Amino acid sequence: MRIFITITILLNLILQINAQSVLQNKLMSANASILLVPQQYPTIKSALNASTSLDTILVSSGEYFDCLIIDKPITIIGKGINETKITGDTIKPVIIVQSDSVTIKNLSVIAKIKIDGIFSNCSLYIPTNGMEILSAFNVNLDSLLIRGGVDSSSGFTSGGNGLYLRNSANIFISNSIIFGADTKNEQSYSCSNKRGGDGLKVINCDSLNIFDCEITGGKGANGWRMGGVPIKGGYGGHSLNLKGSFNIKVSNSRLIGGIGGKTAASLVYYTEQAKAGDGAFCDSTNALFMNSILQGGTALTNSPPYNVPLNTLGGNGITGVNYSTINIDGGDLIPGTSSEDAMGEFYFVDSTSSITISNLILDTTINNILLVEYYLYQNYPNPFNPSTKIRWQSPVGRWQTLKVYDVLGNEVATLVDEYREAGRYEVEFKSSIGNRQLANGVYFYRLQAGDHLEIKKMILLK
Repeated sequence: MRIFITITILLNLILQINAQSVLQNKLMSANASILLVPQQYPTIKSALNASTSLDTILVSSGEYFDCLIIDKPITIIGKGINETKITGDTIKPVIIVQSDSVTIKNLSVIAKIKIDGIFSNCSLYIPTNGMEILSAFNVNLDSLLIRGGVDSSSGFTSGGNGLYLRNSANIFISNSIIFGADTKNEQSYSCSNKRGGDGLKVINCDSLNIFDCEITGGKGANGWRMGGVPIKGGYGGHSLNLKGSFNIKVSNSRLIGGIGGKTAASLVYYTEQAKAGDGAFCDSTNALFMNSILQGGTALTNSPPYNVPLNTLGGNGITGVNYSTINIDGGDLIPGTSSEDAMGEFYFVDSTSSITISNLILDTTINNILLVEYYLYQNYPNPFNPSTKIRWQSPVGRWQTLKVYDVLGNEVATLVDEYREAGRYEVEFKSSIGNRQLANGVYFYRLQAGDHLEIKKMILLK
């Protein structure tokens, strides 16, 4: 009886505190302002400095050179990823969020990429994350394009992460495109192991929700031969790199590991090539992937005459280590390819980890891949310039058409119009059609096979 009364009192106290918090937020919202950039404030930073908690900053079309530290509950809204672009003006992250209850939507975040010629020492490069969320709670990122960068002034040797999360909880990411930075190829012995940036790196976080996103790891640097000594290429960045985190949910998204750099082989020496990035690398508990594509990155090899056999590996669809628990429901697992047939794995988990897989598009047993339904994949890369790959699968032989349309419904191109057997197919779509150059913007590609009709959106961004 005494325990019941104590619990009741605690619940009533929690309800009172929550009610006070809601009332306080409503009172603050009533006094919140809308700040306009550049109509009222010339830069986003000046608007941010003038703002108070729960204000909204509306940013018009244009490119803004800013590095922002957000330390108060606030909303920043642009006109769209093609219209509003925030580019870093230093080698620091473009946006650092250090506050609860922050919303950012409808804009591009591009970290600084500064390459000043060819250097003889790879330690001249420092990775720059596109955006960082540090010790924050309840952050909402919607309809963003985020890209990591790399600078040539000082520091380390890998590409910057697109988005970096640490010690945060209740993070929601939706309808966004995120890239880790590619690394620069250097003529230097010290450039070995120069890794591409992760698309999204997560450390010690809880309750991360990702919906309808495309996340890609950065490409590793190519190695170099110094005095005949072969140097290993850089590893590709992971699309999603989870470390020490809990309760991760990824839905309706595509995760693509970064390309592994070429190894500088020779006819005399032999060395291994770095591995491409994984679709997801999981060192975390309770990671759920629903109706998502997890694709390992491609491994590259040298061109003749230096194409001696190397230990080249494509990335895994997903990797689980250190007591990870992974649940995959729907979607697809795709191992990364290699020009030397050293494909990655559909998935790999160590002896301490567990993985449950159900309802995949494919019955992904290594020796027997059975197509069970039609599926039109998201194009890659997306956004694209000057070309992109469109991939689909058909469970039966049938006349199939694949066409591209603009936002007004005008037909732009017919990529396929023929009978095809059951199988997986891929075609390339270029932004130049004859002498015509397509304009920036949104396009749609439509697959029709018998009664099956499927449409997806892609973005041309020059």
